[in-house]
Amino acid sequence: MQEVDALLADVGGDAGPLEHGEVLARVGGWPQSTWGRLSEAAIAAPLDGDFCWLLGLRALQCGNSAEAVELLCQAIAQSPQHSLAQTALGQAMAALDLPAAAMECFTLAIKWNPNLGEPFFYRGNTLYQLGRWEPAIDDYRQAIARRPALMQAHNNLGLALTRLGRHNSAVESLSRAVELAPDRAEPHCNLGVALYGAGRLREALGSYDRALALDPLYAEAANNRGNALWDLGYGDPEQRMTALDSYELAIALKPDYEEAYWNKALALLQTGDYAHGWALHEWRWKRRAFAPIIRNFDCPLWLGQESLRNKTILLHGEQGLGDSIQFCRYAALVQEMGARVVLEVDASLVGLLGSLQGPEQVIARGTGLPQTDFHCPLLSLPLAFQTTLDTVPVSGVYLRPDPERLVEWGWRLGPKRAPRVGLVWSGDPAHRNDHTRSLPLKTLLAYLPHGYEYVSLQKDVRESDRADLAARPDIRDMGQALSDFSETAAACAGMDLLITVDTSFAHLSAALGKPTWILVAAPSDWRWLLDREDSPWYNSARLFRQQTPGDWHTALTRMACALEINLPRS
Repeated sequence: MQEVDALLADVGGDAGPLEHGEVLARVGGWPQSTWGRLSEAAIAAPLDGDFCWLLGLRALQCGNSAEAVELLCQAIAQSPQHSLAQTALGQAMAALDLPAAAMECFTLAIKWNPNLGEPFFYRGNTLYQLGRWEPAIDDYRQAIARRPALMQAHNNLGLALTRLGRHNSAVESLSRAVELAPDRAEPHCNLGVALYGAGRLREALGSYDRALALDPLYAEAANNRGNALWDLGYGDPEQRMTALDSYELAIALKPDYEEAYWNKALALLQTGDYAHGWALHEWRWKRRAFAPIIRNFDCPLWLGQESLRNKTILLHGEQGLGDSIQFCRYAALVQEMGARVVLEVDASLVGLLGSLQGPEQVIARGTGLPQTDFHCPLLSLPLAFQTTLDTVPVSGVYLRPDPERLVEWGWRLGPKRAPRVGLVWSGDPAHRNDHTRSLPLKTLLAYLPHGYEYVSLQKDVRESDRADLAARPDIRDMGQALSDFSETAAACAGMDLLITVDTSFAHLSAALGKPTWILVAAPSDWRWLLDREDSPWYNSARLFRQQTPGDWHTALTRMACALEINLPRS
C-alpha cells in the first residue's frame, strides 16, 4: 500500500490537487507494471475512490469510455465532491456522445472546485460541438482566466469566435495559442483561417505554410492554403494554378477529403472548366455543411444515364433561391427527353415558376411528394446534361411575370418620368460572404447620376441604411410591397434596368430578360467566372467587377459611366 500511497501523492502533489490535464499527463507516463499493481490494490480495497478514479483515467486514455464511466461512477460514489473524477466522467460521457450528461458532469466539477480551469474548457468543448458558440466562448474565457497557459483553450476560443465571424478577436486568441505552442501545426492552421476571414490573405497564407512546414501531411492546411492562394490569385493565372496544386496535395494526403474536392470543383467551375468541375461538384453531398439538406428519396438519383421516356422525375431545389432560379431552366430539357417533370422549390418561388416551361407540376418544399421514378437536385442537372460554356441552355428569357400583377405594378409605379432604374444593394446578412458582396447604400448613392427615376427594390433595408434612404425622397422605396417572388418579378418587369449586388434579384431580373447590371465582389462567386463582363447564363446581364477585394470605386465608376451611355436621360 505504501507504493499506491506514493502514486496518489504523485498525482496530488505537495501543493494540493493538480489540474485534470496534468493528472492525465502524469498517469499517462506510468508503465504497465504500475497499472497492474494499482489494479491489484483496487481489488484488495474495491471501495477506495482514488483507486477507481485512477483506473477510470486509464480506461479513458485507452479509449474504453464505457469502462471509464463505470469506474469513475464508483469513484464519485465514494467521494461525491471529487471534481477531477467528475471532469473525467464528463469526458467519458462526451466520448459516448452523451452531451447532456457530459455537461452535467462538468458543471458539477465546477461547483465542487470553481478554481479548476479544465472543467470549463471541456464544457466549452461540449457547447462548441452543439453549435452553442456564445456560451462556449464564455467557458473558454473562464478556463483561460484560471489557466492562462492552456493553449487548447486559446485555440478553441479562436475557433468559436471564427464561427461567429469575429475574425479579429479570433486572430488575437489564436495568436496567443501559437505563442504557447509554436511547434504545433494546428494553431498555425487555425490562425490562418481567422486571418483569412479577416481578409488578411497573405498573412493567412504564411500561417498555412508554417503549419505545413511543421506537418507536411496536414491535409486541412493544404486545402486552406489553396483557398488563400485562389483568392490572392484573382487576377493572376499562375497563382490560381498554384492554388489548384494545393487542392491536389490535400486530396493526395486525404483521398476522401470532401472539402478539398469541393473547393477544387468551385475553382474549376470559375475558370470555365465545366467538363471536370461539374463531376467534382457532386462531392458537395459529402460535406458536413450539406448534412442538414441531404434528403432520402424512394427513387434513384438520375444523372443522365437512364432513359426518361414515360417516366416521372422530381427536380428539387437544394440551396439558395438564386440557385433555384438559375438552374430551373433545365426542366424544359428534361421534359424534352419524354419525362413528366415535377419541380419542388421553396414556397416563395412556386407562383413565379408556374410560368416555367417544362414542369407539369410545381410544388412547395415540405408538401407531400407524388410517386416518381427518379429524382435530381437542380445543381446536378448541368452534370447530367454535360453542360459546357458553349451549351448553357436558355440564356435568354425563361420566366415571365404574372399578367395581373404586371398590371397592378404598372398602376402602382405610375407614368414614367425618366428612365426607371431599380436598386438592390445588399443581400442576406446570414450569407457567409455578405460582408464582401453587399455594400452600404451611402456608397452606391455617391455614384448614381441625377436624371433617373430610381426605385428601391430592397426588401429588407438595414438599420445602417435607413437614414440614407430617408434622406433621398427622390428614390421611391417599394421594397415593402415585395411580398413574394411573383410580386418581385412584376416589379422588375417595370424597370428599364436593375442594378443589384449578387443576390436572387440578379437571377430573377436576368431570367425575365431585363437588362441587369450586377455588382460583383472580388473574389467572385464561381458562377460569374473570371475576367468577364458578360455571363453565358444570362444574355441580359452585365457584370461590374471589383478589381481588388473591398474596392468598389472602379466598378461603381464604370457603372455610372455606362448608365449615362447606355440609358440616356430624357
